[in-house]
Amino acid sequence: AEALAPKLLADPRVAGVEVAGPGFINLTLSPEVWRGAVRAALVAGNDTCRARTVADYIAGMTDRFALQEHKVLTNPGARA
Repeated sequence: AEALAPKLLADPRVAGVEVAGPGFINLTLSPEVWRGAVRAALVAGNDTCRARTVADYIAGMTDRFALQEHKVLTNPGARA
């Protein structure tokens, strides 16, 4: 896991990498990846899939990110 972490972090879709123990890595995806995944699920998914996607997305937010995301969603011309 330690050797793999820098390679994962080099990917622009990955915003953060945390080695959580031998063989375990926690990834944080970039906001662009999350936004794209959420949009795709909301458009294509069924109601259960949509609800799960929204719940997972919100659960993973920090307070700062939630405020930035609210700004982007309520003012499409603004970028966080």
